[in-house]
Amino acid sequence: MVTMPQVDRVLEVVEGLALASQATTSSVALLEQMCEEIASGFGFDRVVVTSYSPDSQEVRVFATHGVDDAALGIPVPIHERGLLAAALAQRDLVFMDDVGAAEGLPEAMTEKYRLTSVFTLPLFAQGRCLGFLGGDRGGTRFELDPAATAALSTIGVLVATLLQSALVDEERRQLDAAKSQFIALASHELRTPVAVIYGITSTLVVRGNELAREQLMALRKALHQQASRLRFLVDHLLDLSRIDAHAIALKPERMRVRNHVEELVLLTAERRAAEVLLDIDPQLEAELDPDAIDRIVSNLLTNALKYGEQPITISAEQRDRHFRLAVEDRGAGVPDAFVERLFERFARADQPDDTATGSGLGLAIARAYAQSHGGDILFSPAEPHGARFELVVPQQRRP
Repeated sequence: MVTMPQVDRVLEVVEGLALASQATTSSVALLEQMCEEIASGFGFDRVVVTSYSPDSQEVRVFATHGVDDAALGIPVPIHERGLLAAALAQRDLVFMDDVGAAEGLPEAMTEKYRLTSVFTLPLFAQGRCLGFLGGDRGGTRFELDPAATAALSTIGVLVATLLQSALVDEERRQLDAAKSQFIALASHELRTPVAVIYGITSTLVVRGNELAREQLMALRKALHQQASRLRFLVDHLLDLSRIDAHAIALKPERMRVRNHVEELVLLTAERRAAEVLLDIDPQLEAELDPDAIDRIVSNLLTNALKYGEQPITISAEQRDRHFRLAVEDRGAGVPDAFVERLFERFARADQPDDTATGSGLGLAIARAYAQSHGGDILFSPAEPHGARFELVVPQQRRP
């Protein structure tokens, strides 16, 4: 039983953090130090701070004391009846005397870390749960008296502030990396179509009257192809800028899905529209944002046309209170080694030919629009071969 007076304990932890802050300005480093100070002040062997994503309902280890670094960054889903979900629902510290194989903690994790008595505290800032603070005594049973519980809750306010700062720093680093990738993409991907367009237009201006009809037709065709590629790249970059600026404003409306998809196929596939089969009930309706659906389906269909083979099928249905739309092809499929990176920005699988000429943004943009809808895009291999991408969007039950 921990019995140190509440005020003394809080002051001890804060004093240790204040000393640490003089040596570093890194929010992550301060969180690591905070974990160490909490462990020291409360007699814990292990202390963990996790971040929390309400969209994916997952936590990932952000800072630790007494836990190996292999746990950092690994996402773990919150079980709806688990310890973390209980703490989130109560918005208060939850202590479990004997975890055992309790729901909400993966059995592999319970066995690996020999979890017994554990506490978890949700970390709120500006009314939003940013993550959780948790700790134990290395598998040994212990108790928390009211004074220790109150002290941890008080310290949790400071931990939440540090976590908020660390998450902002992490987002800033990610944005800086995205900007660097953006510059690299702009300089590499845009250079070719711009150079070709400039070369063709220069030829037409200087020697247009001297060229034969066949030569003019070839130049016009090449000009159209490169202009289309340039427009495609610019649209992706504009989408990317809206996503990074959190400027996706959805306006869902009731729509007839098949009619909308038919028009989209004609615009996206153009001359290859006949290669796309639709398996959608003409009466199917859903609450969807038209622009978001256009971005999602056009990117999925473009990938299928570019990397897959016929037949390419688009199907849709309402099931389990979700709208589901799948784009499936019968190509070679996605290499196993690339599946984990499918939705990463700028990720492109190595191709045996010259088909890997895309920007590597299509699937990332499609998933971002799906998630803004409260849904997601799921990948699975098609049978007997090929790729299947399924958009899943929750739907409200109509009266």
